[in-house]
This record gives sequence, C-alpha cells and structure tokens, in this order.
Amino acid sequence: MLYPELETKIANKEVMAGDVLWITDYRHDDILDKPIRHVAPTEVRLVSNDDLPPNKKIYYANYHFRVMGKNGKLNALVIAPYDNTGYKWKTGTSLNIFFTEAEAKAHYVEQSNQLKVALAVVRQEQNERFDRMLAEMDERINANL
Repeated sequence: MLYPELETKIANKEVMAGDVLWITDYRHDDILDKPIRHVAPTEVRLVSNDDLPPNKKIYYANYHFRVMGKNGKLNALVIAPYDNTGYKWKTGTSLNIFFTEAEAKAHYVEQSNQLKVALAVVRQEQNERFDRMLAEMDERINANL
C-alpha cells in the first residue's frame, strides 16, 4: 500500500501509531544515475509527527517511520513517507508500506527485477549505438586507404 491508503487505515483505526510495519522503495529517475530513493526492506514503527525531534520536519504527512534498534528502542533515523520529488503543491512519491516482511521483500525483488530489465534495454541501445559509430569509423578509414 502507499501512504494515502495507510492514512485511511489509520483513520479507520485499523492501524495505529506504534504499530510495526515494513517499508521498501527502489526507484530511479535516470537508470544510469543513482536511485531517487533506495530503502531496502526495513522493519519500522509508525510514529506521529507530534513526536518528531525539534530539528525535523515532515511535509505532506501526519506520520513518519522510525527504524527500531536491536533492543527495541527507536533509532534517531526518521524516514519520511514521501520522497523529495514533489513540489510545493504536490507530494513526492510514497514509500511502499507492508504488514509483513515477506510482502516487503517480494515487492523489493519485483522492483529490482524491473530495474534490471530496464538496464538491459539501455545496455542494448548503447551497444547498438557504439556498433554504428564503429561502422562509421571503418567506412571513413576504408575511404581513405
């Protein structure tokens, strides 16, 4: 589910602050550049923005996610539900939110496989481009022999 659906579940009291969830996201804007956001499947706790540290601000959402440490305490890391691809009037893209680890891992693998296919397409396009360039250079060389 995405964050808007999570907020609906919170409003219906199906999910509450303090619940444990799983999040993941792996997306690229440009496949040859670094990811826009890369969050491996991570177990988190849903936390109200009322409990944010004073130096943090979360936009477009009433809740955020905090990673739990080994002892069960919340780490200082605050994960916003939306990435920073939005504008003043538009939210960014939501994290993918799940109730189980298996769902989160399956979605992460699916996203990774989609990126792998996209990389293969880019590789093929680049190989074809270089083959054309090499053939052009061969023509120039042969014309001047």
